[in-house]
Amino acid sequence: MTGIVLAVVLSFSVLVTIHVVGSVALTRLRPHWNGAVALVVPPFFPYYAVRRHKAGWAIAWVASALTYVIALGVAVSWR
Repeated sequence: MTGIVLAVVLSFSVLVTIHVVGSVALTRLRPHWNGAVALVVPPFFPYYAVRRHKAGWAIAWVASALTYVIALGVAVSWR
């Protein structure tokens, strides 16, 4: 059980870190409002990252989001 909780916490912290740092980095690129929108509406982050030619950020965001959803699903269904 401890491993599942650790996976949920670590995957969520990685997701939040990628999201916040990536949104701030997108704010430095033109148009500047893309970063603000991506920060407030999380699903827009991968879209704007790919549009700004930062596909690595988008892949990391999607991978960490999937890891978090899977770990959370396992934790909720654990008996």
